[in-house]
Amino acid sequence: FELGSPASGPPVVIGKDVYVATRAGDIARITSVSAGLTANAGVYRNAAGEDVKFSGWHKVLEAVPEGSPVVGGDTVVLSLGAWGMAGFDAANGDLRWHVPDVGLPLAITDARVWCLDATGYLVARDLMTGGRRERLCLGEFTIPVVNTKTERLVLASPKGLV
Repeated sequence: FELGSPASGPPVVIGKDVYVATRAGDIARITSVSAGLTANAGVYRNAAGEDVKFSGWHKVLEAVPEGSPVVGGDTVVLSLGAWGMAGFDAANGDLRWHVPDVGLPLAITDARVWCLDATGYLVARDLMTGGRRERLCLGEFTIPVVNTKTERLVLASPKGLV
């Protein structure tokens, strides 16, 4: 699957889905299809010479993304630098919400996406609307830990406390 541009961060793999943002300013979901083809599906030949079916979506963004997307439930959240943050529907890539607040998504837990804002505060945003729920001082937990593997928020300090 040719992205056409280098990734802005490591791809996020969840089950058979791969989510990746690029330095050209787009985001894509690539899904392996085990049987049957959908209207947006394609086929590519892997290194072993086998045909692999895939489907997914591709969206052009309003700004160049920073880092990898964070995925939870049916929402994909991405930092778009000075343009803010955005949440997308994982099924079709449609924009769900955009907030002008600069931030780095760290993790998704239940119905919240946890972000580090531009002032160093931990901010919880509603996963469906992007609305701010909480804003907390991190104290000595100043090392951002992005968790794309589980639904857990991980905090770390320069002194070695996790």
